[in-house]
Amino acid sequence: MSIVRLRLTGSQTQADVLVTTLHGLDQVRRVEEVDDQMRGVRDDSSSSELVDDIGADVHCLEVEVSGKRNAELIREMAENSARELGVVVEFVDRF
Repeated sequence: MSIVRLRLTGSQTQADVLVTTLHGLDQVRRVEEVDDQMRGVRDDSSSSELVDDIGADVHCLEVEVSGKRNAELIREMAENSARELGVVVEFVDRF
């Protein structure tokens, strides 16, 4: 069993579409949106409340798949779906 973690930059609706798409894949056991513990924490506190601070939403998704080989397939599917949705995905080791 492998866990694929990704951050999606886009609207809640776009995140929901990606979650639904990933849920439909046979290799996926679980997809969950998790809270980003570092959300809202900036390295540079002097620039808080600037325009870029209130930009697009970031959604953290955790996908449980059966096997490492399937994890790579899920990454490819997530990238393709993100491209179609017009969002950005970033794969991370931990949130």
